[in-house]
Amino acid sequence: MESNLSRKDFLKASMLAGMGVLGAGSLAACAPQGESASGAGAANAEGVAWDQEVDVLVVGSGTGTMAAAAAKDAGAENVLILEKSEFWGGTSATSGGGFYVPMNYVAKEQGIEDNREDAVKYIMACSDGRAERKLVETYVDNANPFLEWARDTFKWTWGFTSGTMFQDYYEPYEGYRAFGRGSVSMVDEDRTQTPWGKLQGIVKDMGIEVQMKTAAERLVTDADGAVVGVVTDGGKCIHAKTCVVLATGGFAHKPALGTCR
Repeated sequence: MESNLSRKDFLKASMLAGMGVLGAGSLAACAPQGESASGAGAANAEGVAWDQEVDVLVVGSGTGTMAAAAAKDAGAENVLILEKSEFWGGTSATSGGGFYVPMNYVAKEQGIEDNREDAVKYIMACSDGRAERKLVETYVDNANPFLEWARDTFKWTWGFTSGTMFQDYYEPYEGYRAFGRGSVSMVDEDRTQTPWGKLQGIVKDMGIEVQMKTAAERLVTDADGAVVGVVTDGGKCIHAKTCVVLATGGFAHKPALGTCR
C-alpha cells in the first residue's frame, strides 16, 4: 500500500530545528558490482541493492523524533529513525530542551510584539552571512505552526524556558528583542514524565521504527542529485521513498553533504 504523503506535504508538516553531521565512510556494500564506491559525501543510487525500504527515513532521535511523528501523522506508513548513540533523544534530550521560535503563540498570548521582518533580519545577522535566507524564512514561517500542531495533536503545552528576559543573546543586532522572543519548551505540569519520555511513548504508540546505535555513514542520491537513502556504519543500505530527514545537529557544517535537497 502506498503512502498518501507527498514530499511537499511532509516538509510543510515537519519543523526541523537542526541539521546533522554525517561521517564519510565506505559505500562498498551498496555499490553496483564493478563500480567504485568512493566519493566525497554521496553516491549514486543506480544499481543499489537496498536492504530496507521505508516511506520516510529520519537520521537523529532528537528533533528528528518530531519530524518522524509529523510524517506518521501526515500519512506515512513506514517511518524509521536512526540514532547513532545508545541514548534516546541525542543532544536535545540532554540540553535545556528549548526551541528558538520567533513569533510563537506563547509570546503572542503574553502580549509580546514580534514580526517576520525583524526575526529574519536577526537570524541572518547572527549567522554572519553563513545562513541561506530562504531556509531562514522557511524556519520563521513554519516554527510556530509546528508548535501549534504539536499542541493540537499531542496536547503538549509550551512555555518559555526561563521567563521572558534576554531571549535574544546578541543585543546589538538588528531585529533584536530584549524581552520575549526565543526559547520555548514542553511544559510537563504533572512532573510524572519528562517530555522526551513522552516522545518515546508517542513513537512506540505510532508504530515508528527506531534503530539505536546505528549511524548514517553516507547519503545516496538519484540521477537528479536528490537524496533517496543512506548507508549506515554497518553497511546497510536504506531507501526512503518520500524523503530523508537529517536532524543530527551539525549537518550544515559538513560541506561534502551540504547539497542534500
